[in-house]
Amino acid sequence: MRSVACAGFFTVAYILLIPGLTCLLFSAKASFLGVSVVDVEKSTFGAIHLLMQKGRWLAALTILLCSVIAPFLKLAVLLVCAYCTQVRGYTGPGISSAINVVRRISKWATVDAFTASIFVSFFCDNPMLQVSLHKGFYCFLGYCIFSVAGALLLEKPDQGLTEEHEGHVSPAGFSKKSMLPALGVSMALLGLLVALLVVPLFNVECTILGLKENLSFAMMIERLGKHGSVIAAQVCLTLVFLLPAADIIFAAVQATTGHVGHTVGEWLQDFAMLDVFALSILVVCSAATGLHESLTVTLLHGGRALVACACSWLVYSLAFRSRTGAHAQTRKERHAAGALGSALESEKQT
Repeated sequence: MRSVACAGFFTVAYILLIPGLTCLLFSAKASFLGVSVVDVEKSTFGAIHLLMQKGRWLAALTILLCSVIAPFLKLAVLLVCAYCTQVRGYTGPGISSAINVVRRISKWATVDAFTASIFVSFFCDNPMLQVSLHKGFYCFLGYCIFSVAGALLLEKPDQGLTEEHEGHVSPAGFSKKSMLPALGVSMALLGLLVALLVVPLFNVECTILGLKENLSFAMMIERLGKHGSVIAAQVCLTLVFLLPAADIIFAAVQATTGHVGHTVGEWLQDFAMLDVFALSILVVCSAATGLHESLTVTLLHGGRALVACACSWLVYSLAFRSRTGAHAQTRKERHAAGALGSALESEKQT
């Protein structure tokens, strides 16, 4: 059932990818005295082409790498892994490493969807400008979600041997002394996350529309919800705030209590996209003048702090938590080997 679900998720994801890249992603239109002053309609490919024409190479190459190259590179890796395991019968460590790479890069394709959501939230409250998200946005968002889920369902060759032990807690793990630090760390990190999401992140100026204001993440979600982009608002709130909050709590409990199971942690780690949103913030600041010469987006201290915290959390997740998972895997393998030895000894005595 896991293999069927994995294949199904990837099939749906790549069916949605093509219209997600080629169909209209977002549009922005404004007119003054019957004269069109803003008329932008772009797909993902169209946005990349426009940014390259305007010389915004950093933003263009980031979107190209994360949203176009990475999905097809991931598909190539999956096909090679399937050929090696099913046709050649190879189940060595290279397959597990390749699957780990697929899992880690899956969520970064969401940069394009977050970038479009941020731009639309800037102007959806302005009566002079009509902005909206289109079919390409929702198809691409669907690809991102199904692709991450499919990658997490991929079973590594050595995963089945230790899967039954996941979720166990070391006997000395749960105690009042160990839970108090976990609770304290979780509350501190959650407080920091809430603060970063309500403080202003951007200063947005558009001279042609007379727009000049500071925007926070909470204001962007509120605007998207009020002006018809409810799905985009709900997805951004879930992936950028709710799941990162749950990931922080899980990581604090895991690090403090000695929780060795990591399946839930893997799902939270890959669906918690505060780090992807931080990259989208940088892309927006770089791409702003490429969309229109009168538009300027400046990153405020709150935005810089969010990017710094997201980078720190990413480093922690890739370094410390990965080593913790590897050590937990080794402990489980030793536990399984010990159980097998005890069973053989018992059988011998019998």
